[in-house]
Amino acid sequence: QARPGRTLPPGYIHLGVAKEVAPALRDLGLDPDPIIRAAGLDPALFDDGTNVIPFAALGRLLTLGVAHTHCPHLGLLVGQRATILSLGLVGRLMLHSVTVGDALRALVSNLSIQNRGAVPGLAITGDTALFSYSVYQREVESTDQIADGSIAVAVNALRALCGADWNPAEVLLPRVAPADREPYRRFFQAPVRFDQEAAALVFPARDLDRRIAGADPVLRAMLAERI
Repeated sequence: QARPGRTLPPGYIHLGVAKEVAPALRDLGLDPDPIIRAAGLDPALFDDGTNVIPFAALGRLLTLGVAHTHCPHLGLLVGQRATILSLGLVGRLMLHSVTVGDALRALVSNLSIQNRGAVPGLAITGDTALFSYSVYQREVESTDQIADGSIAVAVNALRALCGADWNPAEVLLPRVAPADREPYRRFFQAPVRFDQEAAALVFPARDLDRRIAGADPVLRAMLAERI
């Protein structure tokens, strides 16, 4: 286990959002422990989101989880359960940023302290903003499931910052369209386009200027220093 302040090795992640795999499997009626062990991991790791695992092991775990549950949107269910606080110190810094744009830029700049297998991005074109998430770790299984989960937790984070009624204008996912698209429509409350090159959220750029209610500048400075 990496201690806080230690640099995370390439190809590793803090469990964070992935900690929700175990309860998601339980929700689907399975004991997660044998599946976690089959992926080469100790189930006890899932008690603490600051524990560190190889990114490739998360991919294996999701592959096994989909095979055992026959649920093609397991990654989406995992991401739906996660909150902005699942992003650890970075999530707390986002909550105390001045604006939504500052919060997303903090995520883009600092996610590598939580995740050394994927990279987020923020681009603005005219009056449209695009938040993207791309897996760069090679030979990772179930990158479609990982992308589903990552974009779902990004939506939960934006709802925490903007209000529970916030929805993206459009969601792009790099996966084959599932037979049942309803779970995606229900959660995202927006048009979802499948078979895309990268996972992304499209939303109005003006949302980036929204000020974050309850942000504490003293806490923000302390969190920025810790990160």
